[in-house]
Amino acid sequence: MALVSGGRSTLNPNAPLYIPACMRQVEDFSQEWWNLATTSTWFRDYWLSQNHVE
Repeated sequence: MALVSGGRSTLNPNAPLYIPACMRQVEDFSQEWWNLATTSTWFRDYWLSQNHVE
């Protein structure tokens, strides 16, 4: 790996820390959320389609 002398970085030092979605921890879901997810097929399918992590 070559190092370019005198080069300038274009990275933003004030940018927020990037954490990939697969590495983020999920907060515990409320009892109401679990009830909805287990009783509503539509909600469960929709939530999974919107929150699918590859």
